[in-house]
Amino acid sequence: MSVVPLNFYDALLNSYDNNPDALNHTGFSYDKGLSNHNQQVYFNQKDNKLLYSVAGTHNAGDLGTDLYMGLGGLKNTQRYKEADHILKEAKRKYNPGHTTVIGSSLGGSIASKLSGDKIYTYNKFSHALEKVIPNEQSYRTSGDLVSYLNPNKNTKTLKGNPKILPIYLPTYRSIATNAYDKHQLKNIKNKNIFI
Repeated sequence: MSVVPLNFYDALLNSYDNNPDALNHTGFSYDKGLSNHNQQVYFNQKDNKLLYSVAGTHNAGDLGTDLYMGLGGLKNTQRYKEADHILKEAKRKYNPGHTTVIGSSLGGSIASKLSGDKIYTYNKFSHALEKVIPNEQSYRTSGDLVSYLNPNKNTKTLKGNPKILPIYLPTYRSIATNAYDKHQLKNIKNKNIFI
């Protein structure tokens, strides 16, 4: 059986969809006991690899976490503490040879503060004064406001959807729609980023 590469987009998308079978074709099995709507645990027994995916903002309760994150207090939030605890539980359960942690937006901010051999983030919020995480590969979409201050030297800026706003009539609605569009996962759907 040939190895199927793990597409970053597919793994991130499933952090919101939470489909237990979504990554089976890659050799990663979903752990129903440790996974929940905020984070998912996958294990590839053959390769002894753990994949840990942290969802971004996806409910009203996350708005408070976003606020704390903006004020520099992410590690004091329940969302971060839960993610850290479950990752430690997964490592105890599987004793993996390699752990990959991924996340988008809020999930990327949380992922970058967790303990993984390799960390992949997309459009994460960070403060300009945060220290660079050497084992993190960060991606952001050109024009995304949330990830604008990302200081990581390992950040790759990607072109987003070529949606062009009419310059002659910029409205608050069109500006907000464009900003929202630049933050979406769909911008990396066809970028062939593998983790």
